[in-house]
Amino acid sequence: MQKMKSPEELIDHALVFTKGNLKKRLPFLFQGLRIKPEHATIKLTARCNFRCIMCGLGGGKAEGELSSQAWQEVLRQLREIGISHIHFSGGEPLLRSDLPDLVAYAHSLKFKEIYLSTNGYLLDENMAERLISSGLNNIVISIDALNEDFDRIRGIEGGFKKVYSACLVLSKISKTNKLKFSISLTIMQPTLKHIMEVVGLTESLGGSIIFSLLDRSPIFFERSDKIGRFWIEGTDILYLNEIVDKLVELKKIKPWLIKFNYADLAYIKKYFIDPRQKDILCFKSLKRIFIGPEGKVYGGCWSAKPLGDVSQAGIRGIVNSSQYAAEHNRMLIKDCSGCSCGYTRDLRYAPEYILSDLYLKARYGIEKACGRSSSDGDVS
Repeated sequence: MQKMKSPEELIDHALVFTKGNLKKRLPFLFQGLRIKPEHATIKLTARCNFRCIMCGLGGGKAEGELSSQAWQEVLRQLREIGISHIHFSGGEPLLRSDLPDLVAYAHSLKFKEIYLSTNGYLLDENMAERLISSGLNNIVISIDALNEDFDRIRGIEGGFKKVYSACLVLSKISKTNKLKFSISLTIMQPTLKHIMEVVGLTESLGGSIIFSLLDRSPIFFERSDKIGRFWIEGTDILYLNEIVDKLVELKKIKPWLIKFNYADLAYIKKYFIDPRQKDILCFKSLKRIFIGPEGKVYGGCWSAKPLGDVSQAGIRGIVNSSQYAAEHNRMLIKDCSGCSCGYTRDLRYAPEYILSDLYLKARYGIEKACGRSSSDGDVS
């Protein structure tokens, strides 16, 4: 279950909401109403040991990747400009042997949250303990199906067995540690029939589940010859809607299991019909910053052009540049093809979704209190 926001967080949310909407309606105010990033994703490597059917990564070489010392300098500069949450990503970040050391250094800089996205294949008990003792407090493992179906989607024979073993380790550790453990599932046509079984697996592990949506942006999901076949449309939309309804019912009785709000789940039904969702401002691109494996700085969107290089300019200078502000203006109003990356953050600043979620929470709460919830039935 999501924890209550502190007064400071509520005030910041209100200020960002106000600034963003003023920027949309009065673009000339953009420079004077800057929104500072709070979250940073550092893509330690573009290499990956999986060959996922929907992804353009896989394989690759370490050429051009920043050294451990260079990444430490990046982390220092990010903390210096006020970044509070750091996300280690890839590719597959566990291919970097220095990951525990980088986590420890980030911990020494007192980041509020240090989290990792991984496919889990290389995560054994020893590595998990090293990462957690180094300061990692949030980990997400990607699982789209079980057993042979997982191996087929993720492109690696015997993959599920190893990833499931990693999940068992995290499940055990999270019971005696403050570690947050989640499973991420990419919703697309090949995974539709597996969603509820992955939710069941997540429940058995005591974790929470989050949902990524197949993306047509040209960074990760870039195999254009396959994206069309993986997109959800036609009668599959109806099937998806049924699954979302089941997830809503499950969330009513087990809110800790479904990490999303009710409005987040409702958004899934709309996304595959209109992935751009032009009326919803892209706040996520303003609240975060991305650093690529070679040190290129990407504002808050991997699909946008890089706005600088840490080897040639400091991060503070890049973030304060007019080019950075102009690119943020473009991203905020979605002068792009649209994507699903971080969409739940955008919804936190969308008035219609805020009101919708408040209404649904109140409605389902009353139903539960009165014993009228329809969630007593089978949701598997």
